[in-house]
Amino acid sequence: VAQLLSQTNTDGVQSSLLLSLDGALLACSGYTADTDARVLAAIAANLWDTMERCSVNGGGGGNSSSSVGGPSSGVGAGAASSQAPAGLQDMTVVCTNGSLYIAYVSSILLCLYANATVPLGMLRLKAAKLADSLRDPISQITGK
Repeated sequence: VAQLLSQTNTDGVQSSLLLSLDGALLACSGYTADTDARVLAAIAANLWDTMERCSVNGGGGGNSSSSVGGPSSGVGAGAASSQAPAGLQDMTVVCTNGSLYIAYVSSILLCLYANATVPLGMLRLKAAKLADSLRDPISQITGK
């Protein structure tokens, strides 16, 4: 899994992580220290949970600094379950020093962290390709 994740870490993408919905780091690859990866996983899961609750409660998260993908999102399309509402399949968080892209893939979260030079479309495209490669193996393991 780490080898597959590492293929995404090019051209400004610094880290690729797989994490559970509660923030437990399952696998990672990239230029971050192990403790940094665990902190990044916890932050990503917390952001996901917050946006998911806003989506379920009817809030759109309109005042947040993140961009939430809709049901037609390419990365998580068709992967909706009771844990991931159809309206929240992926999200992009733009920060001062880079971008964080989080996508729901077969009951786990895929997270890519990139520096500020990476175009958001390229980050999303890399995540979509990685998610497509991971979807079947993850589904076989988790049964979802």
